[in-house]
Amino acid sequence: MNFKTISIGIAVTCSAFAVGSTFGVSPAQAAFLNIVGTSDFLNGGQKSPTTDTIFFKNSKVESFGGALFSGLTLNSQVNVSSVKLTNPTNITTLGSRTIADYTGTSSNPFITFTSDPALSFKINNPFEATRTRNSARNTTRAGFDFLGAFYKNGKYVSTGVLTANEISGKPGSYSMTINVPEPLTILGSVTALGMGVALKKKQVQNLAKKKVTA
Repeated sequence: MNFKTISIGIAVTCSAFAVGSTFGVSPAQAAFLNIVGTSDFLNGGQKSPTTDTIFFKNSKVESFGGALFSGLTLNSQVNVSSVKLTNPTNITTLGSRTIADYTGTSSNPFITFTSDPALSFKINNPFEATRTRNSARNTTRAGFDFLGAFYKNGKYVSTGVLTANEISGKPGSYSMTINVPEPLTILGSVTALGMGVALKKKQVQNLAKKKVTA
């Protein structure tokens, strides 16, 4: 089994609020977390495979801030669950690029921390993912957005909206952003998430068209 290995840097930025004061995180207190590591595309060499899987490896805490992450230590190991892509739709070929939408799923918790085993981040399955294969450059890219939540000792702490800005290969980088809205703005954040997915998809397609016609 051959894997396409790519380097990743997961930048997880969170503004977090706590339910109550159990963990010392107030509604106005911000928290952020940066994680870096590597990843593999199981079927990265294919244009639009029926299924694909993204594996995250060698992940560690690069930097953090806020009481929510006070139990973490720098350079400690982070476990990130793999993401499975299925049901390709809206397959579009633009020159050497093949773009397709996928249904993404992952196991929970999505993120756990060896330096703070009580803390975890869980996601809501399924979610939409976009995958782009450039056969001319032998690269594969993917992006996705989904809702999730932080838990401490099994208790809910805060809701998060996670955006994987880009996964790229040969060689590549990976970046994620988690934003945690105030309780009254969660609905607006969910709406914005859906709009953001649509705008990102259109931007990718427009960029590909420009490069094809350039």
